[in-house]
Amino acid sequence: GASDVVGRRPKISQYRNFQKITKSNGITFVKYKPLKKDNILKVKVPSSELAGKLMIKCNDKGLEKVKFCPGWTDRAPWFRSTMRSVLPKHVCLVGKNSTCLDVPNKRSDSYGKKATHTNLVKWDGVCSGGTYKKRGCTENSCSTKWVGGIDAANVMKLHRDPFDSVIEVQIQLWGQCIHEEGKTIGQLRGKEREEMVKEVMQSKLTPKEFAIDKLVKADTETLVTKNRDSMPTSPLQIYNLKREGMKKQA
Repeated sequence: GASDVVGRRPKISQYRNFQKITKSNGITFVKYKPLKKDNILKVKVPSSELAGKLMIKCNDKGLEKVKFCPGWTDRAPWFRSTMRSVLPKHVCLVGKNSTCLDVPNKRSDSYGKKATHTNLVKWDGVCSGGTYKKRGCTENSCSTKWVGGIDAANVMKLHRDPFDSVIEVQIQLWGQCIHEEGKTIGQLRGKEREEMVKEVMQSKLTPKEFAIDKLVKADTETLVTKNRDSMPTSPLQIYNLKREGMKKQA
């Protein structure tokens, strides 16, 4: 494996969220500790990051309506990048929906049940661990789901001061991650990808040397969970990033 190249071979059992190894249909899986929905994770971002991205309308009684600006097309990458620092390392977000709910917030989920979240601007999705039922592994599928966003109080804060306030963005995760052992998850996207392209273009290292350098510096949790959501781990990935940078310069 890639970590063997740099002599770093930590065991998945050392990871704090590891639960056990399980097998199904000849495939080995890693089962992680269950995630509880009442554990709300929050990140503070400067309001300037959201300036020009939300259209907020108020009346004499307060907040009336909020909508995404038409030009904000990278909403999912923005949310993933924003929340990455507080997520368990084995979780990699895949967005399904992003929407602005009605005011007052009815907060119903897709099944018509009363939702437990407080988001007015809402994202939701699953973990990229995926399911394995098509391969005959009926007992092993990543059931992790998530919902997150910005509540009404923070939307109002953004409306009052779009450039000099601090906005809280939140996420709730529930279910249980079950991932195939040794299989990478995630993909470098968003602003992290843009920054990595710049770094690759400025580096004098070969793609192999660059990948090894990243693996040497990577934290243990990234290595054992095979999460490449914020870091390329192979020379081929580095090569593709370099090609991407050269196309932008052309």
